[in-house]
Amino acid sequence: MSLYDLPGAEIILPGLSDLRNGESNTIGALLVAIAEGEKEHEFNKIYNYMDFCNEQIFLRKNGRVRENTWMDWQNGMKINFSLPIFDETSKKVFEKLPDIFHELRMVKDKNFDTDPKKW
Repeated sequence: MSLYDLPGAEIILPGLSDLRNGESNTIGALLVAIAEGEKEHEFNKIYNYMDFCNEQIFLRKNGRVRENTWMDWQNGMKINFSLPIFDETSKKVFEKLPDIFHELRMVKDKNFDTDPKKW
């Protein structure tokens, strides 16, 4: 299957061409811009989820949550980070921001099978 066979290709592909040619006032260019905006929006949501996960790890590490609660949280992380969009986005975040999310990196590196309270 080529790009031309994808649904909406007749609108999006000319939009990409328009943008390359410096034309940003066409319907196709607008649709491409909207798609890029949605991508950025999704990136921000996943980044915020990563921050939330890091907070959960911090709480377990400091004994603020029970083991069974931690296991449920960790299982949820494992499921979400197995999704391609989460995996791709987290790799980009880890690469671009190497000095943050240390605890989440550790949990992910241990394949979501660890207990931060025992570190």
